[in-house]
Order: sequence, then C-alpha cells, then structure tokens
Amino acid sequence: MYHTGKSKVTSDQYLDLLRIYAKTQHRDGAPYIAEAHYPVRDAWSGDSFNHSEHYLHSTYNDNTLSGLFGIIPTFEDKLSIEPIVPDNWTYFAVENLPYHGHLLTLLYDKDGTRYNEKKGLSIYSDGELIHNQNSVFDPINIDLPKGQNSNTSTKVNIARNPQMGQGYPAVSTNYSSDNGTLLMVNDGLVLFDNIPFNRWESHSTSQSDLLNVTFARPRKLDSITLAIFTDEDRKVSCPESISVSTDSGAISHKGFSCAPNDFNTIELAEEVETKTISITLHHKEGYGISLSEVQVWVEPNNGPTYYAVDGITNGCKVVESNNEIGYSVNPSGDLNLEIGGVISKSDGSKSISLSYKNSGQDTFVVASANDNLSSTNFTLKNTANEFASTDFSLSLGKGANYITLSGGSNDLLLDSITL
Repeated sequence: MYHTGKSKVTSDQYLDLLRIYAKTQHRDGAPYIAEAHYPVRDAWSGDSFNHSEHYLHSTYNDNTLSGLFGIIPTFEDKLSIEPIVPDNWTYFAVENLPYHGHLLTLLYDKDGTRYNEKKGLSIYSDGELIHNQNSVFDPINIDLPKGQNSNTSTKVNIARNPQMGQGYPAVSTNYSSDNGTLLMVNDGLVLFDNIPFNRWESHSTSQSDLLNVTFARPRKLDSITLAIFTDEDRKVSCPESISVSTDSGAISHKGFSCAPNDFNTIELAEEVETKTISITLHHKEGYGISLSEVQVWVEPNNGPTYYAVDGITNGCKVVESNNEIGYSVNPSGDLNLEIGGVISKSDGSKSISLSYKNSGQDTFVVASANDNLSSTNFTLKNTANEFASTDFSLSLGKGANYITLSGGSNDLLLDSITL
C-alpha cells in the first residue's frame, strides 16, 4: 500500500487479512506451522511427522513489521516508517528490533497513558529517544544515530557446518544413541522440541561422553556455547558437570550451571588457540545427554584478507601448505568453495586478488558473488609450485557478501582472497 500509493486496500482490510493469516497458523486449536496449507480448507496440505513441524518459511513477520507497522528496511543507515494501522488504534509497541547495529523500539500511544511516555509515535534507538510526532500516519524518514552500535561487529559461529558431515568444522564423539544424529550438533539449526528431532543424544552407560569439534586450522577462542536439550520424562537431562580440553591438554573454565532447553555458554579461563576443542559431558546419574547445537562464537574477520580454509569447502580437501596460516584448499575434483562475510565498504565493482598455487596445467575458474548476482571467469596459470596472485572483479553490495569459486583442478591450492 505504501510502496505504490495506488492500492485501494484499506488498513482495516489489510488487518482483516492479516488476522485470517494468523488464524491459519493453527492446528487443533493450538498455534502450529506446517509445510503447506490448503487455500480454502482449514487444514494443512503438507504436514508430515518429523519434517513439517515449525516450517516457518513464509513472511508473517514481514507482513506485521514492514506491512502493518510500516518499518521499511533500507541499505543505508536510515529509518523509514509509514504505519497502516487502523484509525481506531490508540497504541502499539515494537520493542528491541535489531536494525543496522541498533535496537529500535517504536511506541505509539495516542494520549500518553498506555506506556506513560510521550504522546504520539516515539522512536527509540538503543534506549534513547530519537524521534517523536503526534500523528502515527505521517511518513518518517530519519538518519540513524552514529553511535558505537552502528559499527558493532556481530560475532560469527565458527563451529557451524551446513554441509552435514563434509569438510570442516568436523564433529566426532565416543558414543551416539541410535535415535541421535551427530551431524545435527553443528548444522546451524537449534530446536528445543522433541519433534522435529534435531540433536545429538547419548544414552551411554559411561559416566561421561566426549564431543570433539575440529576446525580446518587452529582458531583462537575463549568460550563454547551448548544448546542443551532436556526431557526428564525421556531420561534426558543436563550434564552434571563439563570439562574442556584443547590440543595442548585440559583447560579450566569459569564454572558451569546448566539452563535446560537453553543456550549455555562456558567461558574459558583464558583465550586458547587450538585445532580441536574437546568437551567432556559428565552424566547426571540415570540420565542421558542431548545437545541441539554446539557453537563457538568469535569476532568476525573484517578483512581485507579472507582465507579459503575458513569457507564452506563442499567436499574440497584442506591440506597443509607453506602459506601464511599453514593450510590451503585443494579442489579434489571440481572446485566448489564459498567464502562468506566478505566486507565491502560500498556498492559497486571491486577488485579482488586471489592467492593460489598451481603445479599443473593452466586451469579455468568461475567466480561469482551473492548467488550469481555478479560473476566472471579467468585462468589460473602454472606458478612453478610457488604461491602467486591474480586479480578479478565482481560487483559487491555494501556490507557482507559471499563469493563462490568453482572449476579448478587437482593441482591447485587456494590460499586466500583480498579485497
């Protein structure tokens, strides 16, 4: 409605449709989202056990936040708002909405008695009032404050491996129950539900079980986060205690107090650099242990150099080499390497330098950015078994991008890209 200014749909009609949409997200009178719903029948057309549950791939949140409340995202550090709430609404609130490194709160209080703040529509950024106006319907276009949060880096989880068993990070354990799938423990998906099943479980008769996370290269870290699933009726509970070791041996941590069905962060006594982090989970007597996810959060690499071994290798080999970090990626067949989190300070064409070694014949490589929004190709020449570099250009967006390299040969070693 607000994008074109030509729609004949009223705000009341929009809200009626949104309510119908919300009522659709139910089954047997309780909130429920499955895979697909019939257009007119009050039933789910796609609803299979241990698959369709929580199948939230639609845009319900967008319909509420960007639609009803009119919060229009932009690539710039600006905030555009144009609500289409009904005329008879006297209040609404959107609290702690993450946006461009800030937490935004919108409070609409027609007479100021609902929230005991200012009358009208107020906008807060990180708890500070940045805008207020009487009318909820007047369009808002304001700059976000240049506070410290606007450039705050979001930590990245270096334990995540969406390849489900291929490449790194790799997970291993001394035991896995028949109803547990180890590869789910670092697939990036966290669920604290019995069904759908997405966790590693151990019901071993040992007093403790070991979970190892091995990275492609030694990484610095100071904490580990465990998403611990508990269901005492099914004899799965919090571990009694936890111990941690690295390549160099056991390391102390600052204590562990388990929060069931929640994220539990174990802070190490000091920062360590290790290729493998090992977590020993000591059983509560009579109970097994279940983890939905293991996470290792570190500060992101903001460039300008991004190492190939830190990317998604998709079946490529990680091998030791004589480059700066001691590890490179070898295609081991067709190259399919994805390097994410590549930061560009502005939109447009960017020159990228690829560091590589080619001990065989010249080989053809295709480079693309952000799901083929931009692509190019080039030849990597024989380098006489020495590392060399070649430049190519891709169109990148401001902020984080991901770059895919494909092609190559078995004689190729990829080191890094530099923006």
